[in-house]
Amino acid sequence: MALFSADTINEWLDDFRELGHRIPMGIRTLERDLDARDLDAGLVLIEFQFTSAEAYLERPSHERPQWCLHIGARDEELRMFTADVFNLTDELQTVARLSAYLEARTAEALARS
Repeated sequence: MALFSADTINEWLDDFRELGHRIPMGIRTLERDLDARDLDAGLVLIEFQFTSAEAYLERPSHERPQWCLHIGARDEELRMFTADVFNLTDELQTVARLSAYLEARTAEALARS
């Protein structure tokens, strides 16, 4: 199994859930070939419940543990009532906690390699 394969990231997602973190939106991983050295990298795809925006988390660098959230462009304006904004805020806070958790796990893995 590659260091940051989708399988590894799935294990980290399971660990995140087991720590009691609730993940209300759809989250799944996708395997991709990052470079010619055959180093696999998993993307974390995010399906928000309160907006149709497409989003994913990825590690943009092999050397650093940071994860980056990408939110796709929209063709139309997003209009939300107050309750919807609060719900989306909750989802974004979950993504922020998950990103911080993935960064910590990545830093641990990089330190061991």
